Amino acid sequence: MTILAMAGEEEQPRLYSKGFSDRVPVDVIAPKHFVVHSQLVRWGTWSWSRGRGSSLASAESLYSGKGGTPPSTAPMAADPQIMAVERALIRMPMQHADTLRMLYAQRLTPGSICKALHLRYEGWGSWIFMARCMVVNLLRREVSQISDI
Repeated sequence: MTILAMAGEEEQPRLYSKGFSDRVPVDVIAPKHFVVHSQLVRWGTWSWSRGRGSSLASAESLYSGKGGTPPSTAPMAADPQIMAVERALIRMPMQHADTLRMLYAQRLTPGSICKALHLRYEGWGSWIFMARCMVVNLLRREVSQISDI
């Protein structure tokens, strides 16, 4: 019997239940992170829709082998909130940013993310909490810098 059951509350169903391997409630989101979670979900959908080869980094990628340019080479316009999350992820430490990219854009499971980044699965909850806190702090910092102008 869990502590929650003893207190009279029922435990919510877990999204990633796999029996014994589900030692950590990986789908639990802190109440204060619901907003940043929804922003990261929107950012992940936007990032995934861009694809891997959508960069305009090289001029050669704009031309096909038959000559001419594609119909439109202009990047798609993005929501300012999504771009703020993108800038926050660029400024984050690499391992935390990679965690968020793998979780929200590539939609990998927490177990596979832990294996790829050599993290302890038992520490997943605190790791993802810390990564979301970094995004929140960087977004607040950006808003305060804009208001100072």
